[in-house]
Amino acid sequence: MKRRNSGQVIIITLWVMIILALLAISVANRVAIALRLARYQRDCLKADALALAGINSMIFEFSGKKNIYGLSRESWVDNKEKFYKVVLDPNKLNETFTVSYEALDENGQSQIYYGALDEERKVNINNVDVGLLAALFEELDISAQDSQSLADNICAWRGENASTEEDSQSYYADKGYSRKGMPFTNIQELLLVKDMSAGTYAKIKDFITVFGTEGKININTANAKVLRALIRCYINKLISEASPVVTGVSDGESLLAGIIAYRNKGGCFSDIDNLATDLNFSANSKEGQILNLMRNMLTTQSWYFRIRASGELKNYSLIRHTECVFDNSGDPGKIVFWHQD
Repeated sequence: MKRRNSGQVIIITLWVMIILALLAISVANRVAIALRLARYQRDCLKADALALAGINSMIFEFSGKKNIYGLSRESWVDNKEKFYKVVLDPNKLNETFTVSYEALDENGQSQIYYGALDEERKVNINNVDVGLLAALFEELDISAQDSQSLADNICAWRGENASTEEDSQSYYADKGYSRKGMPFTNIQELLLVKDMSAGTYAKIKDFITVFGTEGKININTANAKVLRALIRCYINKLISEASPVVTGVSDGESLLAGIIAYRNKGGCFSDIDNLATDLNFSANSKEGQILNLMRNMLTTQSWYFRIRASGELKNYSLIRHTECVFDNSGDPGKIVFWHQD
């Protein structure tokens, strides 16, 4: 009897030990997961702090600079030494930040630059008229019919183009929201506009903005597609006015080529009133007439800058991104947009 009881005690003891061991393993696993999550959160905070350091570094670069033209030689445009994999602590070489952006070069090829991107190089969808919007969309390989329709719908969203109002209101009612009737807050809002597909948005998003001074485009930084759209828009206006000099869209190609060549040689447009002189065009030439019409939509300086910084912890293959738009027009400047991935 005693032997049987002893055997039962041993079996019970073994089961208790097995259960306790399983509980210990379970607790250990939970603790290990909690520790990994805590380390991940710590590393995310580190990477975010590095990205913030990149933002602050670029904002400091703008300190005291108010005459910013956007020339390639300016320190904020493309400065790999200052803004690529910058180490803050010599003892932590694997913790870095980078400030960079992707944009088209003068040949229309996509390039990575280390610096900030000025918003005045883009078309401001809150300020430009339907003609320039349609011209830009055509330039970005959207059909003429769809370009005009989209331009009309964008203006209707802003509260313009009453002729499309009834149709638009019916469309938005079916979607469950109303047409805004106010300026865009951000470019992503375009996805709410009638007939704007994700594919079309992907085509145009890098060429448009809601930031800038009065919607003017910086002739020193705007890429060829934006400039060609602007020129096309004003050529159409000259043609509608029966200009004896300008007769077709192709008449603007020499003007575009002149602007690009002037910039490639390191030229800087500093005065809107002297654009024709800088480019050696007479006021009565077709180029001079186009420039005269365009001048109210052009500026030679930039005030709003998109800064995209990434903080990287190489040991953990962790990268975090922070993006903002910095308004440098005031003293001091201010951040008007902020987003963290």
